[in-house]
Amino acid sequence: MLDGEFVLLGEDGAPFLDPYKSKAYLVQGKIWVNNHAHILLARNNKYVKYALNYVDYQRYVTGTTRLKLNQSALKRIIIPFPDENEQKRIVAKIEELFSEIDNAESAITTASGYYKSYEQSIIDSLFAKYEAEAEMVEFGDIAEIKGGITKGRKLRGMPIGETPYLRVANVQDGYLYLDEIKTINVTAEELRKYSLMNGDILFTEGGDKDKLGRGTIWHGEIELCIHQNHIFRARVDSGQFVPEYISYATKTTRARDYFLSKAKQTTNLASLNMTSLKNLQLPSIPLAQQKEIVESIVTKLSEIKSARKELIVAHHRSKALRQSILAKAFKGELV
Repeated sequence: MLDGEFVLLGEDGAPFLDPYKSKAYLVQGKIWVNNHAHILLARNNKYVKYALNYVDYQRYVTGTTRLKLNQSALKRIIIPFPDENEQKRIVAKIEELFSEIDNAESAITTASGYYKSYEQSIIDSLFAKYEAEAEMVEFGDIAEIKGGITKGRKLRGMPIGETPYLRVANVQDGYLYLDEIKTINVTAEELRKYSLMNGDILFTEGGDKDKLGRGTIWHGEIELCIHQNHIFRARVDSGQFVPEYISYATKTTRARDYFLSKAKQTTNLASLNMTSLKNLQLPSIPLAQQKEIVESIVTKLSEIKSARKELIVAHHRSKALRQSILAKAFKGELV
């Protein structure tokens, strides 16, 4: 048991390679810390916290599916270290600017909540009748559902070159975020196996509890693109099922409650396995009715579609702005 102010830095499982997510946190008071975090104490803990959230961890972490920062690597990390007065000035300026961003993000979150509630009420109202009366079928019986490519795997065959792939960060709730696309070396067989096709329905394996099972539809936005193993893709027969209908059906309150009931959960995160996704019960209705539901949802949501796009852009800009502020701070350009 510790008592005081400390900086906690993830040892494993932290989002080390996501520049927009924090890896270091400031804690105060009596705390107990398990062996999955480093405990740091400095003269200016706030300065160290911000510096560690700016560090590029690419050269320091090891592992593939679960990245690890061991103590030896931690000790090799180099951060700018000006005199104490300069550290205080930098921290004060960062916190002044971050406070302004916090206020803006609070407004964005509130507005986004209104949109999500409106969208959820529309989807639930249109699906309620069919969930109660229609024949229910298992998702896995009407769709081919597969996981994606694993980073760090051993290649079996001759690689044909770097290929774009979707990560969890690219697949958001109802849209794709494609500003940053990474590539991976693949074989011809892997390209054939994991290539996305127009109309594929995408789902994330895990994430925040309220976004469990989030996803959207692939419309061929990038030529010859594949997906990572933390993303499931479902492919339906377009002659029997409208991809948009299936995607909306997986967003009902009933479906989300099912996902949560089957998920493996930690404090703030949850993950869903492929078996549970395949077992999800969906209402099977005629193709014409599927199209009517999709058209109705699209029409109702079009009224606030442009506003939602602006919220999405603002949200991503705020995350980028935080990193930009840290970059200037530790390059000596902020104060």
